[in-house]
Order: sequence, then structure tokens, then C-alpha cells
Amino acid sequence: MKAKILALVAIVCATARHAVADELPLTADDFPKRKGTGTVADAYAKRNLAWSLYEQGLALRKANKLDEAIAKFKLAISTSPFVYTEFLEELGQCLRQQGKTAEAREVYKKALVNEETRFYKSKNVERLKAMLSELADER
Repeated sequence: MKAKILALVAIVCATARHAVADELPLTADDFPKRKGTGTVADAYAKRNLAWSLYEQGLALRKANKLDEAIAKFKLAISTSPFVYTEFLEELGQCLRQQGKTAEAREVYKKALVNEETRFYKSKNVERLKAMLSELADER
């Protein structure tokens, strides 16, 4: 009985941590079910690398080097063990700036699905819906 209570407390703590961190908590047991294999430390190293690539993409987008920014955002998305709405949203913005509205729309749809399925929803849902609506008007 004591073990069951401790397990329940651990689940509640993990859920609370998840709500605060706004990302899925990882354990050594659930990581192999995700992209690739490895340890939790590997997952967090990949996450950090993905955020670094994302930051590089932002700098490239600001410098109006859209092709290079798109490559960085796509690499960040494929590197990260987590799906971050921010990565998808910036990729969509670059595609939109290049006039690739159909591709941008698909990326925004993925971002919206990702955001709507989060445990802790943010204001991104309404913003993404507005972006999709604007793209529909640009047809």
C-alpha cells in the first residue's frame, strides 16, 4: 500500500512539474518510445541543441536570410525530442514571407494541433487560429 501511495505522489508531482514546465516530463523508461534511443540526459542535450538551432534561425530570419532560417528551423524540429510550437510557428512565418502560403498553412495546422493537445494550454491557440484565418484570406 505504501508503494502505491508513493507512486501516486510521484505521478502527481510529475504532472505538476509538467504543467509548470509546459513540456512532457521524461523518464528513462519512456524515452526509447520517442525519437531514437538513449538516456534522459541525451534527450535534454538534444532539446538544448534544438533551442540553439532555433535561436540561430531567428537571427537568420531577422537578417532576411529566409532559406537558411527555414533550414535551421527544420533542423531544430527534427533534432528535438519534444515538439515546440515556437519552432513550427517561426517556420510557418518564413514560408509565409516567401509566399509559400500552402506550406505555411500546413505548418500552422501542425502547430495548432500541438498547442491544442498540450496539458497546459497557452494563448498560442488563438494566435495560430488567426494566422490560419489570414492565410485563408490570402488565397
